[in-house]
Amino acid sequence: MAVDSMRCPACGAPVSMSFGLLYAVCEYCGTQVKQTLSESEARESSNDKSFIDAISAAIHSIEGKDYAGAIKYADKAEDIKASDPAPSRVKFIAYLPTDFKKAVSQYRIAVSRRAEKDSVAMSDEQFMAVLGVFCRNYLEDRDKDIRRMVTTMGRIGPQDIENVRVYEFRKRGEDYETIPELKQAMEATAEQCLSECESSMSNAGRMDGSGWKDLMDARTRCLYRLATILFVNKALASRSAECISKYDRAINQKWEPLVKSSSMGADKRDLKNFRAESSAIFNWVSRYN
Repeated sequence: MAVDSMRCPACGAPVSMSFGLLYAVCEYCGTQVKQTLSESEARESSNDKSFIDAISAAIHSIEGKDYAGAIKYADKAEDIKASDPAPSRVKFIAYLPTDFKKAVSQYRIAVSRRAEKDSVAMSDEQFMAVLGVFCRNYLEDRDKDIRRMVTTMGRIGPQDIENVRVYEFRKRGEDYETIPELKQAMEATAEQCLSECESSMSNAGRMDGSGWKDLMDARTRCLYRLATILFVNKALASRSAECISKYDRAINQKWEPLVKSSSMGADKRDLKNFRAESSAIFNWVSRYN
């Protein structure tokens, strides 16, 4: 929203002052023009800054998986500006891991408030971006679930992964799919993660000095992710299976001979375990291919 009456004090040209800004630059002579605020406008501007700072802190908390902290900052923001949809949007995301009923309640409040006015701190695009952060956190936690299972059991099979998927779907995934924006963000994030894995797996096949490290990085960052992305987007099964195949080819065709000849600082048992892991994941992914 521009201030129509603003004029440059140097040349008299009209100056458009965007809503929320205290300064603008004259397009004609370059003079900095300051907007004069009334006492109430100055107070509102100060409140906006405090509100935006609280929402920013809440978003940083979500990025760090501190969901309780995010709720605390969102409550603080809501005390400042109760009609803005941003606090409820933040609390919707922050409640998702632990209390879906509360999350839905905050989602409905946010939708209602968003219908009345835009947020001064969180656009629709920013809301989807923060949802994407939550989705990455979610997939990372599911990776850890499978890693813990491998650590506990030593070896895993396709049915073990399926058991994790079914449990997770019944516990949270089934509910998550009922929220259109969350379902959209989950599917989009899964595709982004798959693209990153495809690039990483391609690097793992290089026959240069850093190739073994790239292979280990690909295993650490991508192997389990290629399974967990299907928890939220089964349409990616074909690409996921091809990505795992690239990983297997890198092990079998390029790195196994070097390991056997002791040219690499790796144990032969490592390759055996790597194959067993990727085989279990590939066979599970193939169910949805």
